Amino acid sequence: GGRATTSRVRFADWVPLGTHMMDWFTMHYAPTLAQQEDWRFRLLHVGREWLGRLPPTCVVLADEDPLLDEGAEFLEALRVAGVDAEGRVFALKHGDFGSRSASEESLLYSTLWLRKKLFAGRVRA
Repeated sequence: GGRATTSRVRFADWVPLGTHMMDWFTMHYAPTLAQQEDWRFRLLHVGREWLGRLPPTCVVLADEDPLLDEGAEFLEALRVAGVDAEGRVFALKHGDFGSRSASEESLLYSTLWLRKKLFAGRVRA
C-alpha cells in the first residue's frame, strides 16, 4: 500500500474507500512489487526533471480523504518542478463528496481552470 501519511492513518477505516480498501485495490491493480514501483504508479518519485515535462495541472483535493497529503505533496512537487500547477482543498467528505454546494464548487473551480487554460489569449466575441 501507500506510505503511512497523516491522512492515510487518519482515514484508514473510512467507508467505502479508506486506506485499507485502497490497499486492496492496489494489490489487485498492481499485485507485484515491480508493478507498484513503476513510475506511472508512483509519480511522487519520478523526480523534478520528469515532472517538469508535465502540462499545466489542476489538483482538486478533498479535506477528508486518505490521499489528501499525497495530493498536496504532488501539487508542491509540480510547482517546484516549474509546472503551471494550481490546486485547492475542498470540504468534500470522503465517500459521499460532502455537501452538494462543496461538490459544485470543486467542479466549478476545475471547469473554470480548464477554460482559462484552453482559451488563454483568445479574444472572445
